[in-house]
Amino acid sequence: MSDRYGKLSVYGPDDLITDLEKGLWKELYTPNLVIDPFRRNLQKQYVDVMISLMNPAQPVLPAGLPRGIIILFGADIKNSDIPSIARGHLTVLRNRMLTTAGSTGDKISKYHLLDMAERIGQALSPK
Repeated sequence: MSDRYGKLSVYGPDDLITDLEKGLWKELYTPNLVIDPFRRNLQKQYVDVMISLMNPAQPVLPAGLPRGIIILFGADIKNSDIPSIARGHLTVLRNRMLTTAGSTGDKISKYHLLDMAERIGQALSPK
């Protein structure tokens, strides 16, 4: 049965983030692997972006423009599925980091994973 434009053919945001994480966080699936400084930096940037998607700031419109022009200045994603998807992925990623941190190839990689898990934890449960 053909599903030309139905759910089977759609590459959604959850699929995109899942595929992105597989590449960015391959060390979480390969024991004793050392995370080099460049990948650690990339992973930190990824976590920062995901946290910002989870807690999006309201877009600021220049004075006098109608709200319909918002698409030119950035979408209002607060009431979309994007924050929920980001929260879900960060929760799973944090759990994986905590599970994997003890089996990394070096101390810096372990510290990196524990630090990232802590940052995510603080974003998930702010005080």
